[in-house]
Amino acid sequence: SRGARPTANPVVGGDGGQVQTAPTSPNYIYGEYQYLGAHRSTNGGSSARTITSGLGDFGSGRSNFISPLRLDPNNPRRLYAGGRSLWRTADARASSVGWQAVKNNVGSLISAIDVAPGNANLVFVGHNDGRLYRSTNATSASPSWTAVDDNGSKNPLPNRVLTRIAVDPRQNNVVYAS
Repeated sequence: SRGARPTANPVVGGDGGQVQTAPTSPNYIYGEYQYLGAHRSTNGGSSARTITSGLGDFGSGRSNFISPLRLDPNNPRRLYAGGRSLWRTADARASSVGWQAVKNNVGSLISAIDVAPGNANLVFVGHNDGRLYRSTNATSASPSWTAVDDNGSKNPLPNRVLTRIAVDPRQNNVVYAS
């Protein structure tokens, strides 16, 4: 909702998911409905349009019912979306949003994403099976990913769905996962 109205203004039908608002341009609001149905509002939520063209994991079986969507806090035009792969757009405000898969499918759907405040290259991705990956060059054309938890030789976390990842804004080497 906008302003002092006590009611919400639903602009896209379906079950609601992640919502991200550009901190420096609050008219840009990104949302997600079931199975990675990403959409964008350019007018503070009064209306919205889907931005799923080219988003290869949009749809049942290719993403979680409620999939992660994360706006880079360092660059409010860079948006990440998780399905079988991790998808990134360099300009979520473009008239034609171009999505690129930047982390390959590892056999488990992506359930959580976080980008380190102050370091756009540091991105963490969690999966339904408890695996957790980190990239230190996430803005490159082909980021590399290192397993923090691979459910094998590196297995510090329970093998359960990672529901949320949070990088400490003051200490990027501290990461919380639930």
